Amino acid sequence: MLTMILTEDLESLPNEVKATTEGKSVAEKSSLSFADAENPSGGLDEWLGRHADSGSEAFVIGGRDILKALPYCRKVLDFGFGPEAIGCAFGPVLKSLDGNGAMVYERKLKLVIFDMDGLMIDSERIAQAAWKEAGAKCAVEMSDEFVLSLVGANKAIMTPLFEKKFGKDSLERLYRVSKGIMAEMIEKEGLQAKKGLHEILDFLKRHGIKRAVATATRKGAAVKSLSRVGILEEFDNMIFGDEIERGKPDPEIYIKSLEHFDMDRESAFVLEDSKLGLLSAVSAGIRCIVVPDLIKPDEETKRLAYAVAEDLLEAKRLIGRSIGYGN
Repeated sequence: MLTMILTEDLESLPNEVKATTEGKSVAEKSSLSFADAENPSGGLDEWLGRHADSGSEAFVIGGRDILKALPYCRKVLDFGFGPEAIGCAFGPVLKSLDGNGAMVYERKLKLVIFDMDGLMIDSERIAQAAWKEAGAKCAVEMSDEFVLSLVGANKAIMTPLFEKKFGKDSLERLYRVSKGIMAEMIEKEGLQAKKGLHEILDFLKRHGIKRAVATATRKGAAVKSLSRVGILEEFDNMIFGDEIERGKPDPEIYIKSLEHFDMDRESAFVLEDSKLGLLSAVSAGIRCIVVPDLIKPDEETKRLAYAVAEDLLEAKRLIGRSIGYGN
């Protein structure tokens, strides 16, 4: 039986994977980096073509970036290797190959940390309308572009933006008016959970993965919002904006969440809708899936994110694949 190890970086291949193939001869074992796999001569296509009918069933794909690995997974299947030949080592750590070439691995994901507004709850649209109405009431013209720049921002970030555009102390007045308007809108229209929220929370619960909230919103308002959509009791820990000193994009809130669970950053995923939240997660060294709400992700967001998902259902699928559960 032949074994192919395909990984993003051969030098950083997990020791657990190396140990499974140390006893194999050179003729039985091959290794390719993602870059080398693209070579017309000696690349992945050539190897698959030579060994597709040779009974080679132990095919290991190593590396933690699911988006980079997926095209190679598809290629393996296209050449007739069964799904059991793909070891999804992007999230799990590969431990051993049994006598039949099947992958045995440890699931490492233990925690998923959720932002709140715009990710779990469809509240950012209401906030945008409230800012616009507050501007009109206070005789201040707030452009759509300026209001969008406030998504994910706390008062520390907002203050210089408002002072530059509207003058000193302008934020306090507009903030107070907009919050009043937003409260009235929520009371009248209610709040809606974002698509896929209940499904992803249920998935994580069924698989024993901790769930946490890390939001810039103050505790009183956040608890009301979470209660309104029926998910207040779904989380193992919650950290609010008035419980930290430095808001996003500072990593403090995500570092505190890890510390609460006594977990390392490799054990967690963050789900965010905003670039500020993404920067906070990345600064904390945690993989972040971005689920955009009002703002289309720019190139930097796409580059920094573990993945960009259309909605929470897609985020659930990505997390599921990363721990070896498929869809």
